[in-house]
Amino acid sequence: MRNRAFAGEGTGRDGTSRRAALLLGAAVACGAAALVAWPAGCEDDPNGTPTPPPCGVVDPATGEVPACGPGLFCDCVMHQCAEPEATCATGYRVAEFGGLCLSPAQVARLVASTPEDHPACLEPDGGPDGDADADADADAGADGDADAREDVGEPDDAGSEDGEAGGPIELAIFSREEMYASPTDRRRISRDFGFPVVQDYQRITVRLRVHTGCPTFCDPLARLATVRLGLDGGGEVELLRAVTPFGGDAEWTEDVTDLAPLLTWIHPVSVTLDTTEGGWEVDLWMTFEPGPPPREVLRVVPLFDHANYRVPADVSPVLVRMPVGVAGAALRSRFTGHSTTGEGCDETCERTVTVSVDGAPRLEQTPWRTDCASFVAANPLGDPAVVSRARSGWCPGDRVRTVVTDFTPWLSGLDQVFDMEIPEIDPATGNWRVSAVLVLYR
Repeated sequence: MRNRAFAGEGTGRDGTSRRAALLLGAAVACGAAALVAWPAGCEDDPNGTPTPPPCGVVDPATGEVPACGPGLFCDCVMHQCAEPEATCATGYRVAEFGGLCLSPAQVARLVASTPEDHPACLEPDGGPDGDADADADADAGADGDADAREDVGEPDDAGSEDGEAGGPIELAIFSREEMYASPTDRRRISRDFGFPVVQDYQRITVRLRVHTGCPTFCDPLARLATVRLGLDGGGEVELLRAVTPFGGDAEWTEDVTDLAPLLTWIHPVSVTLDTTEGGWEVDLWMTFEPGPPPREVLRVVPLFDHANYRVPADVSPVLVRMPVGVAGAALRSRFTGHSTTGEGCDETCERTVTVSVDGAPRLEQTPWRTDCASFVAANPLGDPAVVSRARSGWCPGDRVRTVVTDFTPWLSGLDQVFDMEIPEIDPATGNWRVSAVLVLYR
């Protein structure tokens, strides 16, 4: 892959509702022997105009704090008594809002507090025992981290001792999920995923494994596979892109350390596999290695994300509002060309992608792979001549390489406009997959 910066410049490296669900999900069971830890201030009306609630805060009419009955939980957002519906694995806590299961690592993000701070959750006698229960439950949540990771990770890889000692935390997002196009369309799977407690990570990786259904439920062709993260307020960011082998298994790992600011709280994580026949079995993990990050990331700005880019009009310029304290920037990009016939020039000819800043071309990237012959053995049902063919940024059986380009020389300190263009796309058969984010460093 050729990546050329212009002369003189170098080359190189529904949020509110989800947050409410996470915080509320780990909230105390009022009057019950459950975790007594509330997010600080959650009992306050967000608009500053409290109204008489059924539970959780003082009723102005009576001066009392209504409490929930046995087995019920006070919804910290709606001030409604609720009954949990989910049954969680060992070491997890039931989220009373939304039926989610929260890991102890997620619970640990809550600000510990005593029953006296939240009178709705006093013990029946109002005595000091509530404080002890709160401390005990908070300790239990911290001690349960290792067990929780063992429940959701691979038994061979995610031992409890590593977690206790600050070693890598591996979490399974999908395990042996079947994906197929018919009899029902299951080419995309998605779930809300709760990320580990916020701290510094020296490395974060996402790992995708695909297992072919051949020979009984076989998709013999190479298919695009993507892992995506849903963002607060809408939109997505691509974490990993790969192309399956012709009728074979594969596994790929992508370093996403620079995207750490996005990998917090609860967000949808999805896998899409563009199959049309047969089926695949999919596993997805993320691994978090605690430690100082390579660089301190101030913000991650999604720029371009297109699954079917055909003409320049498909991409609108993006205004990036630069925060205070930016000392560096890097563009993380993936560009791959495809043809509906497998023979079109967008797949088999070289194309140059141009990225501009404030109207000036700053990067030309030619995503051209000439090493596909090295993947012949990984494609059991592929014609060696077809597998070996050079292509626009991808090879059957391999991960699409993420290109990291230093954009620090082009930072102006002011808000800037980013744009991109891929010329000469065949309007009948050609299309491009486009993904680019701007990482801003302190």
